[in-house]
Amino acid sequence: MTGQGGRFHRTTHKAGETWELDPEIQKQMVEINSRYEVDDPLQYDIISLFNVNPEEHNKTMATAQIIHELRNVDAIVGGSDQQIAVRIANILQKLGCEKANIRVNGHGTRVWRGVSQK
Repeated sequence: MTGQGGRFHRTTHKAGETWELDPEIQKQMVEINSRYEVDDPLQYDIISLFNVNPEEHNKTMATAQIIHELRNVDAIVGGSDQQIAVRIANILQKLGCEKANIRVNGHGTRVWRGVSQK
């Protein structure tokens, strides 16, 4: 790095400073940021239409299946499937679900663990 800022960063790094926040500061940051989070309205529809339980790893659904069901009940109208898939991913990750690769009819398929139809 060059300039005064570069010297500062090199000096603090040599003095043992890290870029990571200490756990207490990290906790405070998460708490403060959570006050400004806005829930996606699609979250209500997902929770209403599907069983979402991250502990049930044997229950899986593909994002395409989820989109198909949401469109069938008019929970989503318009928007590209890619945009909807990103929203679904954000919601399911927030609810604690994980993506996984499984084989369906001999083909690798990405699914969400812990999600099933009601």
